[in-house]
Amino acid sequence: MNDNKLMNRAADNIRILAASMVEKAKSGHPGGVESTSGRLEQGQVGVRLS
Repeated sequence: MNDNKLMNRAADNIRILAASMVEKAKSGHPGGVESTSGRLEQGQVGVRLS
């Protein structure tokens, strides 16, 4: 799996987890995480994967 595909999967997982947390808490809004995970997909966040 290449780095770009891996970053997209990581961003998708973050979105799913954020939505699950908001749903479980019955409070909040996942908008902040949505915008941040988009940055992860674009490579604007320094993440070390190894």
